[in-house]
Amino acid sequence: MVDLARSYLAFERAVQAHGWTGVTRLEANASFDQLTLNFYLGDAAGAIAKLDALTARIDPARSAPAERAGDALTLVCDQRWRAKGHERPVLSIVRTHDGYAIPEDWDAPVLVQAVPLDGTAGWTTQATWQQTSTRQLRTVVDAPLPAGVDVELRVQVGSAPARRQWTWEWLEAPPEQLRAQALAQLATIDTDGPPLEQARASLEARAKRFRNRADTTSASSVLFQPAHEWRSLQVDLAQLAQGEDPYRRRVGASWRVVRTDKRMIPLRVHAPLAAGKDHALPLVIALHGAGGDEHHWFEAYGAGRMARLAERDGALVAAPAIGFAGWTADEHTALVRALVYCYAIDLKHVTVIGHSMGAAAAAQLAATPTLKLAAVACLAGGPRGAAPQAAAPLLVLSGERDTIVAHRPLRTAAEAWRTAGLTLDFRALPDEGHTLLVAEHLDEVWTWMLRPQR
Repeated sequence: MVDLARSYLAFERAVQAHGWTGVTRLEANASFDQLTLNFYLGDAAGAIAKLDALTARIDPARSAPAERAGDALTLVCDQRWRAKGHERPVLSIVRTHDGYAIPEDWDAPVLVQAVPLDGTAGWTTQATWQQTSTRQLRTVVDAPLPAGVDVELRVQVGSAPARRQWTWEWLEAPPEQLRAQALAQLATIDTDGPPLEQARASLEARAKRFRNRADTTSASSVLFQPAHEWRSLQVDLAQLAQGEDPYRRRVGASWRVVRTDKRMIPLRVHAPLAAGKDHALPLVIALHGAGGDEHHWFEAYGAGRMARLAERDGALVAAPAIGFAGWTADEHTALVRALVYCYAIDLKHVTVIGHSMGAAAAAQLAATPTLKLAAVACLAGGPRGAAPQAAAPLLVLSGERDTIVAHRPLRTAAEAWRTAGLTLDFRALPDEGHTLLVAEHLDEVWTWMLRPQR
């Protein structure tokens, strides 16, 4: 999952930098939908191979043999931190997938670089092949590194530019020791009232993210920065101890949870600069597709486009991790209530955008009159079955080449809703598939959501 997330982010960056050079929209959509099916079928390696091949077609620099070999190699280590008095674990390089075969007689060196971020001396070492019964790997013979600094690890294949893998962050103690320290601090803090209780739940969830071993099953772990998060957590714990909500009027990106009677819901929030004041803001709730998480709308779907739009237009965006359990009206209400504790929100302008599975959930919310949503946008998914008696204004975008959520049934359901007198704008996209249409059409969908619909 971590490797797939890294390849996905590289693909998003390539599209942002180069557009659709080297591949047509039709080809790109077909390839991406196919690798999505690989992912759903549990073949993450196959999905990564197809994704890296698509990226190489978009970015000419990545089509060189050394670059393609770099796509197929990953630097692994089950401990992504360093601390005084604790032994550093072994580094190794493994084959992520067999989408690019490295010739056995190819003598291009594979170098591993450790680069301290404070400019002090690191090291570069050449990795060597070692045969195992299950897979090929390269052993990395590393050298001492300066204490007290973060170190960026890179892999360079042949003459290709060194590629960043991840950062060894320096901590004052092992992560699980820090977690215990934070939870002990929380145990001494009394919280009074729902806003502080929600803040407390978020700080507890953040403390529990500290693990000694990297969670390779979670795509979001590629974004977790333990040293930065520890410093931020300490500041927030101090505020809570003083009886203050550390999330109140917080601007920029933040991670937290919403506590309901049934579960803790991970949540990514982007609050524009205007959110630091008491002016009422429109709220956009973004629901990801199957296999995604709370980071998807900010890191994928256009490589941060959603956050830039939020800043431009002064809108608050909240993206919950809905998992595969769906998203209910009660959870929607709990999310809005938790955000109202922290921000001035225009409750007459709460909108929802969803993709795929998230689009189906968004359509259900639209058909819940008690929520009084201003607008709902569904991308590559949406209404199903009989039309409800009332619904929020709905926009549905469907790719005619979509092989994940079929276009025709979606069009039929949309027509049924319109025939019933509901406000629904259905837009068929001839050359689009299932996922890439999100980034391509996000600007027009965003504009539609933020203008009054009723």
